[in-house]
Amino acid sequence: MSIAVLASFGAGCSQIVGFRDVSLADDTTKDAGSDAPRVDAPIDTPPPKLWVFVTDAGFTGGFGVPNGSRATADIKCQDMYNLNFTMRSCTNIHAVIQIDDTVDSLARMDITFPIPQNAEVLRATDGTPVTNNWDTLVNPNAVLLAPVSAATTQVPFWSGRAGSGANLQCSNWTSASSGASGNAGDATKVNAWMSQFNFMCNNFNQHLLCICW
Repeated sequence: MSIAVLASFGAGCSQIVGFRDVSLADDTTKDAGSDAPRVDAPIDTPPPKLWVFVTDAGFTGGFGVPNGSRATADIKCQDMYNLNFTMRSCTNIHAVIQIDDTVDSLARMDITFPIPQNAEVLRATDGTPVTNNWDTLVNPNAVLLAPVSAATTQVPFWSGRAGSGANLQCSNWTSASSGASGNAGDATKVNAWMSQFNFMCNNFNQHLLCICW
């Protein structure tokens, strides 16, 4: 049978081109029951969260001897995290403290460490929102949504930042002398909470404030 005769059978028949039925060519559109690979929609990554807590233990203002103030403070926060807060799945854990006024200050922590700027800050113990972002947490004039600690008695922590006047940091947290002083906050407060006290550096009842994400 010639090609012309086959073509005359009408539009309902497949078109023959060079004796190849193009209607039988592979269809690139697969139905849902086919074995063709399927590209799933990407899963949205949940927004980062900052978890804040205080150490159970208290320390003198000389906690930075002999291994360095930043390293020691961070290790104490890491120990507290490992003991109580691993369910928060943090990979970065640091002390929130002003080691000095120039290089390792609270204002520069988000430069030194990759702190998520717009992440909500939550209380690590129970998930209560503390503030909307990191900048508000370390802003001395901001009022928190809720305190870092739900304790009913004071929870003082070394902060190194004064409400007014010079910042006091126990010689960059290397002195436990009664002749030196350090600024401390109260984790149960929401207003001016980082600058509540000036303690002598030999006082060993001050906790450390910690953040993780």
